[in-house]
Amino acid sequence: MSEKNKIGARVKLIRENRKLSIEDVSERTNLSVEQISSIEDGSNKLTKVGKITPVVDFEHLEEVLVITKVKEIEDSPVLPGEE
Repeated sequence: MSEKNKIGARVKLIRENRKLSIEDVSERTNLSVEQISSIEDGSNKLTKVGKITPVVDFEHLEEVLVITKVKEIEDSPVLPGEE
């Protein structure tokens, strides 16, 4: 499954878990029903996916920072009108 399809599937899952129709999301986000459908099926031009490959010269590193705590964030975004 491509990254776009994964994103679309996640959007659809969140919408369905909240028992929202595409029309409900359309009204709350000001996106058209067609745009939301396109996002969900992965055929849109609204999302971009990229891969970042770090380039590091490990032989000449002087300092290394280590993340020891991770801030928890909410798993799914809050849609307008759901506050």
